[in-house]
Amino acid sequence: MMKLKPLGKKVLITPDPIIEKTTGGIILAEIAQRRDPQGVVCGVGSDVTLVKEGDHVVFGKYAGYDLGIDDVLVDEDDVHCVIMED
Repeated sequence: MMKLKPLGKKVLITPDPIIEKTTGGIILAEIAQRRDPQGVVCGVGSDVTLVKEGDHVVFGKYAGYDLGIDDVLVDEDDVHCVIMED
């Protein structure tokens, strides 16, 4: 498995799973399935100050670079908030 280390102000995020059915149990067609723009930070560049590995974050829907793997590489500025659990 390939391991990536973001550089500078880049953040590597593992997105949450694709939503395949509604909360009511209706299975969605593949074209209607969506991925919410949130996930867990799995790597940060040396200049990142606002988030750390393990944070659950919301990022821009169209932000980031498709690396051909499940993870998304985004600029720190494209991370909108950290989801805090009680």
